[in-house]
Amino acid sequence: MNTTNTQSPDADSDLSVLYPTMSQPIESNEPMYSAGKDYGPALRDSMDEVCAHVGFGVDDREGYLQDVATTFRELGISPADAAPLHDLIVGGLKKPTSPDQINAWNREIERDGKYGFGEKEYTRRLDLVRDYLTRRLFLRDILTDTGMGSHPKVVMALLKQAYSLPRK
Repeated sequence: MNTTNTQSPDADSDLSVLYPTMSQPIESNEPMYSAGKDYGPALRDSMDEVCAHVGFGVDDREGYLQDVATTFRELGISPADAAPLHDLIVGGLKKPTSPDQINAWNREIERDGKYGFGEKEYTRRLDLVRDYLTRRLFLRDILTDTGMGSHPKVVMALLKQAYSLPRK
């Protein structure tokens, strides 16, 4: 799923500048919940890395955690399953993914996706994920900028949830 570029924010970047869609509400009929309560413990270490890398203060950290937690919750990804995925994203933030690596991942995803889902089903799920990402700019931008939009574990997690992704 080639949604990436190879530019990576530098260590002094403010994610709210890089990702102006941070903290924009996700449309939902569900009441707000405490991101820290549900996802905070699972994401603590990787959140510390993000904050140290971009220089987040307490308010920025809480806003970013809320955005990340809301996104994982919306995707139906549990805190335990979210932690290793967020670790991958943080790794991509800290070290840019090379174009060669992105190309290799894209080939792997296409091969495994077609094998696992069948060609037509893989294409349908990929279309649903891409459609979802056009409405979730925070997630799309982070996946693009870190190169993790092509990481097989991230893409397969999205493909598995394709039919349960919000369509509005």
